[in-house]
Amino acid sequence: MRESVLAKRYARALFDLAKEEGGVELYREGLFQFQQVLSIQPDLLKLLCNRDINLKKKKNIIEWISEKFQYPPHLTHFFFLLLDRGRMFLLPSIFKVFEDQVNILNDTVIARVCAADTAATQKILDELKIVFGKITQKKVECVLKSDPSLIGGFQVRIGDTVYDGSIRAQLDQLKETLMG
Repeated sequence: MRESVLAKRYARALFDLAKEEGGVELYREGLFQFQQVLSIQPDLLKLLCNRDINLKKKKNIIEWISEKFQYPPHLTHFFFLLLDRGRMFLLPSIFKVFEDQVNILNDTVIARVCAADTAATQKILDELKIVFGKITQKKVECVLKSDPSLIGGFQVRIGDTVYDGSIRAQLDQLKETLMG
């Protein structure tokens, strides 16, 4: 079975459980924290996926992290299930699918904003949320990222749609016009 299909099944099962328990945000926060741990310690995922390392030791690591962040018991058991079945490698995909499910539930879209000057763009993020909220008819959460190659202005990606107000895009258009 393909990795993405498996990740979707696990994420949806976890999401359904979180909804049933009324703890979607609690599970989301737990997954986010675990994802942060993995981003700080990328070798941890490799360790958890390594079949040569004792399963009990890997469960002890998960248990320690779960206690530290006070995960709901079913989230900890979910991680144990992935360990038992040798599916920890699916975690990054599971995180993404779970987050997508939460956004659908909350009628929210993620706007990925790339800007040459993130400090200046940070000041107008609330305005961007309002504008793109009207366009999408959904709540908008912005994720800001720096990209000096844009020269100035910003680019907003919502799903597959890109709104490009960067100077680089304007220069590219000017180049096309002059050469065209």
